[in-house]
Amino acid sequence: MQSSPSNKEQHTGITWLLMLAAVLFVGFLVLLCGGFVDGESQSTQGRDSLYGRFVDDRTQPTLTKTQWLNKLAQCISPSMVRLNIITCPVRDFKKSIGEPDDIQALGDQSYWLYYCSDGVIQLELETSALSVGLMQGTINYY
Repeated sequence: MQSSPSNKEQHTGITWLLMLAAVLFVGFLVLLCGGFVDGESQSTQGRDSLYGRFVDDRTQPTLTKTQWLNKLAQCISPSMVRLNIITCPVRDFKKSIGEPDDIQALGDQSYWLYYCSDGVIQLELETSALSVGLMQGTINYY
């Protein structure tokens, strides 16, 4: 005949079961609330209506296209900006303007995208020139 588990064994099993349920419940709450990043709630995130991508409110584009182009004109010749042409060293460009928000490549062309508060500026660049540290291409506005 089998003996029934002792009272102590039953309490130990129930304790482990309750602890497991508590851990799962806390994990579910964290997932439900969106988790945490760097100690802050992710409640500042949402879908950007202009670009349809998820962004953090703290990194919303603040420059307009005109302001961005004026900033570019300080890095390269203003006449080149007016002609929608870009030619400068990548290092100098990134130092003045910063990293692109998005990069795409198609064939021999690379596309650097900068999101502005009123649209997108796309730099259409020669991939072969980029490989030697030079930006050569055209500026497109959307």
